[in-house]
Amino acid sequence: MSKRFVAGYAIASTLSMAGVASAQSCDPGSIFDAARAQPIGSGAYMPRLGDVDGDGDLDVAVINVDEDSFVLLRNDGSGALVRSATVSTADQPISIELADLTGDGVLDVVLIAFGDDVLSVYAGDGLGGFGPGAHASVGTNPASFDLGDLNGDSHLDAVVTSFNGRDLRILLGRGDGSFEPGITVPTGAAPYGVRLGDANGDGALDAVVAHHEDDDVGVYFGDGAGGLAPGASFDVGDGPAGVLLHDLDLDGDLDAIVTINTGASLDVLHNDGSGRYSSVQSLPASFGTALLASADVDGDAILDVVATNSSRTTAGVYLGDGTGGLSFPATLEVGNEPIGLALGDLDGRNGPDLVVANRADDAIAVLLNACDAFIEPCAADLDRDGELTIFDFLTFQNLFDRMDPRADFDGDGELTIFDFLAFQNAFDAGCP
Repeated sequence: MSKRFVAGYAIASTLSMAGVASAQSCDPGSIFDAARAQPIGSGAYMPRLGDVDGDGDLDVAVINVDEDSFVLLRNDGSGALVRSATVSTADQPISIELADLTGDGVLDVVLIAFGDDVLSVYAGDGLGGFGPGAHASVGTNPASFDLGDLNGDSHLDAVVTSFNGRDLRILLGRGDGSFEPGITVPTGAAPYGVRLGDANGDGALDAVVAHHEDDDVGVYFGDGAGGLAPGASFDVGDGPAGVLLHDLDLDGDLDAIVTINTGASLDVLHNDGSGRYSSVQSLPASFGTALLASADVDGDAILDVVATNSSRTTAGVYLGDGTGGLSFPATLEVGNEPIGLALGDLDGRNGPDLVVANRADDAIAVLLNACDAFIEPCAADLDRDGELTIFDFLTFQNLFDRMDPRADFDGDGELTIFDFLAFQNAFDAGCP
């Protein structure tokens, strides 16, 4: 969500109805079917999901890091994927996203190339094809990036970590797939994973960055005009790599989940609301764990996390407990050297499916969600306690004030008074 149009709108004081929400969960051992491998080229790396061809089904874009290309696999709606395009890239593509950078309503491919120090945008044609890349220079050996509207102009901007340059590069988007010249922000040693979100609740996007060689996570506060300023850093395990931001404890603040590459753990950090983080949990992972994704995979309406174990043949599934913690991981056999993953509903059944890029297999693995107990959470039960109460209204207000997309109840891509009305309607309708 790039802009909030109504700030601080008062919550309705009268609740016309209270209902009960229901949720159930699936046993961790039966969430996913066995992995189904699909060759895609040399050096499969980091898949991303999105409806590239406009048919309503999630397609898969995945990097071929050893061939300097990315591949698009189109989905037939049942989760069966057919390779439809291969596009050459700059040297050593390492991270990829699907987003509309050109403003035409069609998903484009955005990626960074570690070897050529560039971020590239490949404009989608809406049919599953892509134009030649438009390149923007970034720092030395870019490792990760994220997209968001940093300056409130409704165009997506990019923030890129420079692993060997000790900096962030801010690229402000023009809305046509190109960027203004990059702005450099110094960081700690070997910045790796980066995620954008409003960490301190002031309405501006901030950046949370894993400093791989400093063994800490740094928060860089946004000024709402496109700038980022270094804030405090918070110690984690040895060699932090990937970062996710989510409100795990449902207090209205973005918490952080960090993969600890060298120390072989997954660290959970809670946010006090001001962008200050403290470690509350460290869970076992494997050496080389770097990338992770999140979704409700077991149907209990609580966020879960999946992380790849690149030094093994497995991924770890960490189930959320609803109070801000994650369970000890259940392991899935996925393939050789799993290096990236994505979660999304490929087949229109049950919950989110899992796609893993296995670099040593030169293939992706698709694991369809087999949790037949999966149900959609009751939309108005925002605090996920199984009841509709005033606390759901308070949670909605917090989401709205933070410009969280979950507050877009009327689905128009903007946050306005009509989202309050849509939430009230959903609340009044109750839950099954």
